[in-house]
Formats: sequence, C-alpha cells, structure tokens
Amino acid sequence: MRFVSRAEREQLNAARDPKARVRATIELAADHLTHAEYYTSGKKFVQASEELGGYLGLIDNAVGFIGDQARDKGSTRDLYRHLDIALRAQIPRIAVMRRSTPAEYAVNLKAVEEYARDTRADVLESFYGHTVLRGDPEYQKKPDKTKNLPEEYLFAKSAATQTRDHLTEQEGELVRFNQELDKRTDVFIRAINLRFAIINGTAAPPKPKKTNKEEPDWGDPPKGTRAELLGDIAGILDEAITNIDDVSRRDEKNPLLSRSLRKLTAATNGYLNQLNTLRTQARDADELSAIVRIEDDANQITAVGNKLPAEAPDSDKKKKKP
Repeated sequence: MRFVSRAEREQLNAARDPKARVRATIELAADHLTHAEYYTSGKKFVQASEELGGYLGLIDNAVGFIGDQARDKGSTRDLYRHLDIALRAQIPRIAVMRRSTPAEYAVNLKAVEEYARDTRADVLESFYGHTVLRGDPEYQKKPDKTKNLPEEYLFAKSAATQTRDHLTEQEGELVRFNQELDKRTDVFIRAINLRFAIINGTAAPPKPKKTNKEEPDWGDPPKGTRAELLGDIAGILDEAITNIDDVSRRDEKNPLLSRSLRKLTAATNGYLNQLNTLRTQARDADELSAIVRIEDDANQITAVGNKLPAEAPDSDKKKKKP
C-alpha cells in the first residue's frame, strides 16, 4: 500500500515552486526511509513496511508531479536530476535493509528495491531523452508490482517481483553472516574481483579460509553478460559505500571505518585502471552505462579514502630486537 498522508500533501501543495515541491517530496521520502531503517534495526518489520509504504507513495508522487511539467524544459530536466540523485543514494540503503531482514519480509523489500531501480531508470531516460514519464505510452504499459498488495503485508510475495541481484544468493548470505564492517567489506571486494576475473577471462581470486565453521560457502561463481556483471560491480560498490556510511552515521569513531575504507580504496584504485581498458572494449550502451556508474562510485571512494592519514603501526606486534 503506497500512500501520502494528508499532512504531507498539504505541505507539498504549499511549496512555492516546482523545485521546492520536489525537494520537499524527496526530504519527506528520505524521512520515511530513515524510519524504516530504524525499525529494521529494532526488528520491527511490520512498522518498517509501513514506513516503506510512505516512501513509495512520495517517490511516486514526485514522478507524477515532474511528469506533469512542461516537456523539453531545462527546469524540468533539473527536477529529474534531483530525483535521480536521491534515488541513487537510497537504493543501496534499501538493499542493506533487505540483507538484515528475515526472508518473509526480505522478498517484500526486494519489490521496493526493484520499484526504486525501475523508477530511477525511467527518470534517467526522461532526463536524457526529454520524455515525460506519465505521458509516455511505454511507461504507462509497465506493470506496477507494488500497487495492488495484500494488506497483511505491504508488498506482494511473488517470484515475479524478483530481478537480478548484484550479489548471488550465497554472497548475500556471506554479507548477512559477516556483521563486522571490515569483514563485510572483504566480501564485497572479493565479489567484485570475481566479476572482473570473469569479464577479463583471468583466474578467480582464491577463496578465503573459513575462520568459523558456521560461515556460508561462496557457492558457484556469478553468471551473466558483460553488461550484467558490470552492473553487479556498480551495485556492489553502491552497497559497500552505503554500509560504511551507515556505520559512520551511527558511530563515527568506530575503528573499523578507517580500516574498511582503506581496504575498499586500495581495491578501487585497481578497478579504475581496469575500467580504462574495459571502456575501449565496451560492446553496447548498457556496458558503457555500467562503467560510468562504477567510475562514479570509485571516484567517490578514492576521493575520501586517499585523504586518510597513514595507518598507525599495530601496537600488538612485538618490536624486532636490534
């Protein structure tokens, strides 16, 4: 059930201009997403679902409002861009919640994530192609998988709601198992390295030794086209960034933050080198689009990570005798 409360509608209708209205809509949607994260961390999954209903309602409201603006107008394209920036940051947060949610609710979150991704794709198409979403016949034909949902759950539990995840099922289990940020970052890095190895036709990175007999196996390597594997890498980097940001918001002095960011930065510097070659080998627009997404995330990571102070020596290591 998607909804926009009466108070929220009144606030949006009072906005002085389209830009202010879209900004207010994005801020209200972000508030719902933050509340959903709070309830998810407290294992209150029904309340989290209700907040996600408010989030979806506001995102849908923003898309409809922008679609009613003048076609091929610069200010309208700016509105699409603002919504794209918001969705780009929010989608990985939804993925993080999904990996912390029991299976019966995780399927519902997958539907929300898919809706947000599809909406972002349409927003980008409108931004670059000067189309209006609501007036586009092809857009109107698209099925909405979150519109008619059972009331006992917020979102339909159907295999039809599943789209390609940027992690395999086993990789997702490893992310859930590794609750420490640095170990979870290691999972993201190996998953990315594995996809680059498949794309480049090189040997897969070695599987790390298990330190806990309960730790899940890595399972079979991912399958897909080059564009799909590159899209996976972009999604994994998004999720890695979101995990670090999430810990930073809750505990900015956590020592695992700098350790994880150093690991991710070191790996990302290598990814940027590979992307230069892959760009010249790109076979279609989907591959190029995924490469741009990876570069965007990678540049964000290195911009912050390269500013970290030198890592302090491990005080636990015994000094060598002269």
